[in-house]
Amino acid sequence: MRKLAVVALSAGLLAGALAACSDGGASDGDATASTTDPATTDPSTAAPSTVAGTDAPAGDLDARLLDAAARTLEAERFTVDLRADITLPGDLVAYSATGWTDAAARTTDVEFASTNDGAEARYRLVSDGESVWATPPDPDALPAGKRWVRSDTVHLLGGTDQTEGLLRILHGLGGVTGWRDEGASLADDDTDVTEFSGRATYADLHGAAERGGNGDSFAAALMLHPTDVELLVTVQVDADGLIHRFDVRIDPDEATPLDGRVTLTLGDFGVPVEAPLPPEAAETVTGPDADRILTGLLIG
Repeated sequence: MRKLAVVALSAGLLAGALAACSDGGASDGDATASTTDPATTDPSTAAPSTVAGTDAPAGDLDARLLDAAARTLEAERFTVDLRADITLPGDLVAYSATGWTDAAARTTDVEFASTNDGAEARYRLVSDGESVWATPPDPDALPAGKRWVRSDTVHLLGGTDQTEGLLRILHGLGGVTGWRDEGASLADDDTDVTEFSGRATYADLHGAAERGGNGDSFAAALMLHPTDVELLVTVQVDADGLIHRFDVRIDPDEATPLDGRVTLTLGDFGVPVEAPLPPEAAETVTGPDADRILTGLLIG
């Protein structure tokens, strides 16, 4: 029996998304991803119409979905709901990130939770554009009466070399084959979407990201071993040509009798949000200890 090792979305990725979106989704090593220019392409005409529930010409759907990914990677304001649940023999690895971010204003409010080997951890990340606060997973690490740590946003969130963007999981879309247009539908949150489905291995997804110069950031967002594990991929694209949901599900077999999925749901693109109010100063730790804790959360 092959063992499946999973590193599903590190705890700092949402903070990285804030930085990654603000720099326009730059790729690893300043390479340029091979995608359609989102500034000049009308998503409604990016590909000829296809018959719902049938296979369309591969180039048509590839272009349409790569364009949707490029547009989404340039988004600045959005809500996010990330769920990763991987069932291993005798164990469950789970991770979630829920909240919103505004890359242009450098504001965010996201709650994270994870379970690994039976150990649970939770924390919240908040930024008002000038400072960043977090409630560490281990409250006992703080002095009595303290709940938050605070540090400077620029110091912790300014370097995309040290943090990886959450949205960069989308760079793997180019590795999916056999795309099918499943037709128009209503998403769980009542968003009008068009759904597409296809298949890939992890190696296919990573290879596509790597060809666009984004292999390292994709691997930081999603890591599966063995790399030939079969995946079922579903993408929902909204009426504005932006990706509403990106769902990757393991297709288990006798060689890998495991199951699990990673689902990224995005919404409220461009909707203005108010910066969160800073926590009470009396409940907040600052200085070198706060920098150390926050750096560990955001960079690892």
